[in-house]
Amino acid sequence: MPAPLPESLAHRFPGLVRPALALRLTAAPPAAGLSQLGGHPYVDAAHPWPLDARGRAMAFLAQVNLGELPALPGFPRRGLMQFFLADDPHHGLFAEGGHLVRFLPDVPAGGASRGGLRGIFGRSRTPAPGAAFPPPEFNPLVDPRVPHGLQGVPVLALPRLGSVEFGGEGNELLPDELVAALTGLARERGLDRVAHAADEWEAYDMAAAALVPPGQLTLGGFPDFVQADPRQSPDQAALLTVRSGGSARVVDWGGDLGVGCFFAASETIEAGDLTATGFSWDV
Repeated sequence: MPAPLPESLAHRFPGLVRPALALRLTAAPPAAGLSQLGGHPYVDAAHPWPLDARGRAMAFLAQVNLGELPALPGFPRRGLMQFFLADDPHHGLFAEGGHLVRFLPDVPAGGASRGGLRGIFGRSRTPAPGAAFPPPEFNPLVDPRVPHGLQGVPVLALPRLGSVEFGGEGNELLPDELVAALTGLARERGLDRVAHAADEWEAYDMAAAALVPPGQLTLGGFPDFVQADPRQSPDQAALLTVRSGGSARVVDWGGDLGVGCFFAASETIEAGDLTATGFSWDV
């Protein structure tokens, strides 16, 4: 992994350089209630497995235990964020109530449960542990039989070209000073290919990709996308970004470049109020 961006960039370009956590998959399976991708989530009597608008169990994607991860500015210091999608071939993209992000302020230490599934899976194609996988006509995003633990590494993140921070597709708000700072830093680190960029857009894109290569999962930072930024305002910040790929093809949004992201207003994220969140994925 390349050296992180210098903190001076965040001070020089506030709003265009944000803190984030690169979430890396661990070899050891996670303990119940800790950060994980796939598998089965923490549930209890007060927080049962959620159902979608059709009364079917939602597909669990991931959960992050903020208390066990490095502190991330703009996020609560403790609590459990859980991410669910409607159990359909489009991963909830077009469904009413097709995604759910919920925040549990307190998770009992050592008391987390993966139970509470009896009676639910009769209404869902999402298999319980030990069941055949995948079920017929089901397009899974992650295998619920195989949880992957997550570790967080602090990084600084940059917006993608076409982001609302840059004015959308036209990128008319892309600062020349930011492009110059990134390309200069890239050359200092021996990434000379940025000097051959055809224009400032390509220079920014090449430098950003080389200096901050996208990992498979990112907490915080800026939402990622392939076609167009799903947000309407830069006040909406990324919660969780999940990209296709990985050495074991752990996540598949339908192509190698697929990416899904959850986002919300910055002030509500910090307050732990995730009642109004956005979700999008594309490829």
